[in-house]
Amino acid sequence: GHIKGCIHSPSLKFLDGGIEDVREKTKDTPTVVFHCFLSQIRGPKAARIYAESTDEVRQRGGDAPIPQEVYVLRGGFTEFQTFFKDDEDLVEDYDPVYWSREVDTF
Repeated sequence: GHIKGCIHSPSLKFLDGGIEDVREKTKDTPTVVFHCFLSQIRGPKAARIYAESTDEVRQRGGDAPIPQEVYVLRGGFTEFQTFFKDDEDLVEDYDPVYWSREVDTF
């Protein structure tokens, strides 16, 4: 599953053009929230890089988004799905089998 309205930008591609893609897609969005599985490493790092690079673009007079608040989703998607997995207004394509602790992995 995923959070409705989110932009998926894998961390491996984020520095390889992904950051510009996210910046373009969120240029008119006043709040940008980053997350990963637990929001302990990748999500916070992406948020920091996004905020710093956007500030640099703005200082150089480049095409930066409107002023934005940049946040990290506390607890990541793991905690989010625990509380909101059944809320169809917030989550789509949720697969309970994927999140079950009883699923065998091969």
